[in-house]
Amino acid sequence: NQSRKCIWITLVTVVLVLVLVIALAIGLSLKKKSTATACSNSQVGSLCNLNATCTCPAGTAGICSAPLAQELSNLVPITSQLFNVNITPQSLARAISEVQKTTSDCSSQAKLVDVGSELDVSTSPNRTHWAQAALVWTLFQTGDITTTQQLQSRVQQLPFKSLQQSDGSVPDPNGSFSIVLSGYVFNFANQTITPPVKSFASDVSPTQAQLQQLNTVTQSALDRLYSFASASAIQQQPALSRYWKSDLSLDVNDLPAFLAAFKASQVILPFDASAQAVTSLINTAINRTLSFPPPIACFPGITSSQLDRISAVETQAFGLSAVTSSPSTFDSSCFAGHPIYGSLDVLRTRLPFADGRSGVAQQAAIITPAASSRAILHVGELLGALPGPNITKLSNFDVNPQNFGTLNHIHHIALRWLRSFSTTELAAAAGQFLVSSPTSPPPSTSPLFNATIPTIEAALFGVVFLSDIPSFTSSFTTPSGALFFGSSQGQTFRRWAQQQSASIVWANSTLAGRVVRESATTNSTFETVWNAAQSLVAAGLTNATAVQAVT
Repeated sequence: NQSRKCIWITLVTVVLVLVLVIALAIGLSLKKKSTATACSNSQVGSLCNLNATCTCPAGTAGICSAPLAQELSNLVPITSQLFNVNITPQSLARAISEVQKTTSDCSSQAKLVDVGSELDVSTSPNRTHWAQAALVWTLFQTGDITTTQQLQSRVQQLPFKSLQQSDGSVPDPNGSFSIVLSGYVFNFANQTITPPVKSFASDVSPTQAQLQQLNTVTQSALDRLYSFASASAIQQQPALSRYWKSDLSLDVNDLPAFLAAFKASQVILPFDASAQAVTSLINTAINRTLSFPPPIACFPGITSSQLDRISAVETQAFGLSAVTSSPSTFDSSCFAGHPIYGSLDVLRTRLPFADGRSGVAQQAAIITPAASSRAILHVGELLGALPGPNITKLSNFDVNPQNFGTLNHIHHIALRWLRSFSTTELAAAAGQFLVSSPTSPPPSTSPLFNATIPTIEAALFGVVFLSDIPSFTSSFTTPSGALFFGSSQGQTFRRWAQQQSASIVWANSTLAGRVVRESATTNSTFETVWNAAQSLVAAGLTNATAVQAVT
C-alpha cells in the first residue's frame, strides 16, 4: 500500500545518505593522509618547508641525549634576538626533551613551528619568523607543549594574507591579530608581546601611607613592572612545577610551602654607615623626615661607568629618565624619583653580602612587609653593591622588564633562582631548606653553607622612613675590616636606629649561627662591651686582633 511504499522510500534514502557521508569521510581522511605524506627529504609542515632533520646539540660520549630538529635550531638565534631571551640549541633541546620524547625522528619537533599555509618564509620571512619565534619562546618559557600547541592552533587561523602591506610590523587598530595566552598579549600584525595592564594600587591594595611615599614617576614605574611581573609569573608557573618535580626530584606537594617561604623573605637595603658622607646623611635623617638609605642614582662621586650601568637599568627596565651626572653632595630632592637597591634575603642571612667580598656595605635596613610591596625583584646582582665593585656585566637580557618580579608575582623569579645554582643538588637543598620554614641561616652541616648563593636583587621604589624599618643588621667591622662596633660612626648609627625603637642585629659573618641583638632598651652588659670596644678604637686598635677581642 501507499504507506508501506513511503516507508521503504524513506529507508532507502537514509541508507543512501549514510553511504554518502561515510564515503565523504573516507575521502577526506585519504586526502589528509595523502597531504601529510606528500612532503619529502625530511621536510614537514603545511607547506613542506620545515626541516625535520635531527641535529644533536646536547649529548656526551657520542650519545645524543636531546636531539633537536634543524628547523628549531635555525630559529634559536632569531628567537633570542626578537624576544630578548637567552636560548641556545642545547637549552632548547633539553627543554623539548622534558616534554616530548624524541629519538631518531624530529618531525614532531619541527611541526611545533608550523604556522599554517598563509605564512610562507619565502615570501614573508619577517612575519613568518616572528610567528615561529613566538612559538619557540612560548615553549621555552612555559616548558609546556600543550600551551604551545594552543598558541599554534590560533596562529594558524589568523588571516595573514589579508595583510597586504610590506613584510614586517603593520598596524592592527582593531586587535584582530591579538592572542592572549600564557600571561602575555601577542600581536602577530604589529609583532609585539605586551603584558596585560596591571596597577600597583589595585594589585596590592597598599595602605594610604605607602601610596603617599610614591610620586607619579615611581608609581608609574611600579604599574609597568607589576604588569610584566604578573605576566611572566603566569607564563613560567608550569615550568617551575616541572623543574621542581623532574629536575630537582622534590615533592610537588611541597612547592606551595617553598613559595610561601620565598614570599616571606625580607627585603634588606645595605648602606655603609662608616662612610663619612653616609654618616652626615644619618645625622640629617635623625629628624625622621629624610628618606634613608639614599638611592645610588643620587650618590656623589659615582663614576661614568657606574652612571651608565644605573641608566641602563633604570631606563630600559624601569622606564625612568637617564642619570646623566653625579652630584657633588647628596641632594634629597633626588631621592623620591629613584629606587633604592638591596636584596631579598631568601636564606635568612645575617649580613647584606657574602663573606669575603671587599668594598661592600656592612650595614642594612630590614624593610617591613608593607613597604616591601614596593620592591621589584631580579635574579642576579645589578646595582645592589654600588658604590662598591660590580661582579657582573650587564646584558640586554638583564634589563629586560620581563625578567623582573614582585613578592606576589614570584614564580619566574623562584625558577630562575633555583636554576642559577651551580648544581641541581644545591638547588634541591635550597628548596628543601625553604620548605622547612627557616628563621636562621643554613647550619654549617648544610651543603648551602659554603656554596655560592645566587643573589635576588630588590629595587625599592618610593621614599623610606624609619617607620618602614623595624630592624637593622650590622657587621662588627667596616668594609676594610676595622672595628665599626665601638666607633663614633657606629654610635651615630645606633642613636639613629634606636630613636624609632628599631633593633640591631650584630653579626661577625653572613651565616653566623649566633648573633648579638640590641634593642632600644639599655642593656648594661652590652654597654660594657661597647665601652671596651670604644676604648680600643680611641687607642687606634682597630685591626683584626681588636676585632677578635670584641667578638
